[in-house]
Amino acid sequence: MVENDFSFSAQVQRFPGFASWYYAVIPNHITGQIKAKFGFVRRGWRSYPVRATLGSTNWTTSIFPHQGIYFLALKADVRNKEKTVVGDIVNLHLEIMDDLFCPSV
Repeated sequence: MVENDFSFSAQVQRFPGFASWYYAVIPNHITGQIKAKFGFVRRGWRSYPVRATLGSTNWTTSIFPHQGIYFLALKADVRNKEKTVVGDIVNLHLEIMDDLFCPSV
């Protein structure tokens, strides 16, 4: 069985610029585990589909790499529901989507 769950804490950050987006950086040790376990099945732009959880809010999205680090975008509705702002340290949970490593037939 492939372990596809990852939990971590990260700081909410905002990408600079017009219409910027909010994100959390996935820690290096978790990025390494994801690459080691799932590197052979990446999707477009080297992304991985995930089910993410912040507090009591769950959503489906993808994580994307940049300069060796993976980023999790934090949607406005998720941040609003969880009353999260830039600078907050949040506890996150990621589940790499089952269809990524167990495709249906």
